[in-house]
Amino acid sequence: MKHLILLILFVPILLLSQITEDKAEPKSHNNKLYAKGSWIFGPGFESVLDNIEPGGGQGFETVLGYDWSKTMSIELSIGMQNSGDHTKFKKSQIRASAYYKIPIEKKFTPYLGAGISAVLSAKYIEKSSSREQEATYSKPIGIHILGGVERKNPYSPLFFFGEVRLLILGEFELDKTDVDFMILREFGMITMKANGLQWSVGIGYYIN
Repeated sequence: MKHLILLILFVPILLLSQITEDKAEPKSHNNKLYAKGSWIFGPGFESVLDNIEPGGGQGFETVLGYDWSKTMSIELSIGMQNSGDHTKFKKSQIRASAYYKIPIEKKFTPYLGAGISAVLSAKYIEKSSSREQEATYSKPIGIHILGGVERKNPYSPLFFFGEVRLLILGEFELDKTDVDFMILREFGMITMKANGLQWSVGIGYYIN
């Protein structure tokens, strides 16, 4: 349901940008530095207690990027992602990416890319009526590969994009815990897969 609501909100904005482009004055911009904000979601390659998928979840991401050339871009991003129903697995992550934009004469430009991803923090949180307990995990580093499409308006610094990423990060390993160790072991939460798929849908803006 949350996915549907966000898509319903996103589509009218995209259509509005098309109307704006058609009516805009022919004043192109040559800016190269941009910022993006996006909603991220996707499955992990493993599911444990309470529908927790350590390699997946929902969250948000902020991005700073630069168009190195007409076909090449680089980006640095930081984001948060949560998974689980009543209990939660929360992680923050950073990634650096390089993109190749396929030069086609269309309003929508496809692109391919790859880069390095690193988890900055990862924890499992269990709440009860009396207290909150948590288990912290290692901070794996790995790679990602991605593909996406962006829609730019040559007369405006505003643009839209969507992409999918394959995260190859290895495993989360238990570091320290307030949660009962036997419970974590019973549900396979001593070592968990950090790999997953991640979709990203958002809006960008050229700054300079």
